[in-house]
Amino acid sequence: MRHGCRCDPCRKACADYAKRRRDAAKASPPADLKHGKSSTYVNYGCRCEMCADARSKELRRQASARKGKQPPAHGVSGYKHYDCRCETCRQAAAAERSARDAGADAGKYTQRAQDATLAQAKRHGDQWTGPELEIASRKDLTARQVAFMLGRSLSAVRNVRDRMRNDDPKLARVVGPQP
Repeated sequence: MRHGCRCDPCRKACADYAKRRRDAAKASPPADLKHGKSSTYVNYGCRCEMCADARSKELRRQASARKGKQPPAHGVSGYKHYDCRCETCRQAAAAERSARDAGADAGKYTQRAQDATLAQAKRHGDQWTGPELEIASRKDLTARQVAFMLGRSLSAVRNVRDRMRNDDPKLARVVGPQP
């Protein structure tokens, strides 16, 4: 349950693990056991008056905190904010993701442009020459135009332009100072 899964097998595994830990702790409590804490009551099975009172106070505090609150709503908010992984919450979150992905067209243009330039890129992996770098550095041409002119992919042109913009010393020697 560390990762937020609330399905029955995960809940059972978590409960079994906690029970084994508590049983081991009760079998051999530490010598410096601190009394008067709710955790001592739960984890070590101490039933002294101080630990029992601390546990009662903790349970009352939890109950008053829950009083008047509605249980978490199922759906996207239950999935996001309450880590609910029931089928209703999973389906709602999946529907939201697919609706968001269907509406997001931003990356599709770039992917289509990359695919178009990749099909004609004949100099893939070749070293950039000085004249190519000069053409790539021209501000009056788009990266797509440069890619088609040089037989490079769109990503390659964008990467070399980024390197030139960031003053890559290897490119600066070939191209010279950029305006």
